Order: sequence, then structure tokens, then C-alpha cells
Amino acid sequence: VRYSLSLAHINTKQSKQYAVITFYHSQRLYKLLVHSSRYRSYIQLLRHAQKTNTPLYIYRRSEYSDTIIKVACVPRKP
Repeated sequence: VRYSLSLAHINTKQSKQYAVITFYHSQRLYKLLVHSSRYRSYIQLLRHAQKTNTPLYIYRRSEYSDTIIKVACVPRKP
């Protein structure tokens, strides 16, 4: 499942197992697992998007999952 969302907040200190991510368009708390092979690059991408107020594609396994499995840039419109 893929959504284009704008980042509200990143909390990497709440848990040693995951970062808690919130978005403006959703009241849910999403998790980015620390043991993910791309954790550091995803956190960097999320922080950059937060600074620049840029939406990102957020991928989850299913509609009901709160775990982020992939983060990607939204292509710019020409």
C-alpha cells in the first residue's frame, strides 16, 4: 500500500526497536523498524522532507499495518 504523505514528526528516542513517525494527513502513529536494512537512509530522507516540507511515498504491507517498509521521494511535476 502506497500513500503520499507530508511528515509532521520523527521520534527516534521513544523506542530502541523503531522510530515513531507521524504525518499531517493521518492520525496514526507509524513505525520504522531500526533493524531495517535501509533505516538510516530512510531517516535521512524523512528528515530532509521535514525540513523542505516535501511529501514522500510511504509504503506499508497492508492497509491495516502501521509499519513502514519503504520510503521514497514523490516525483516532481514538470
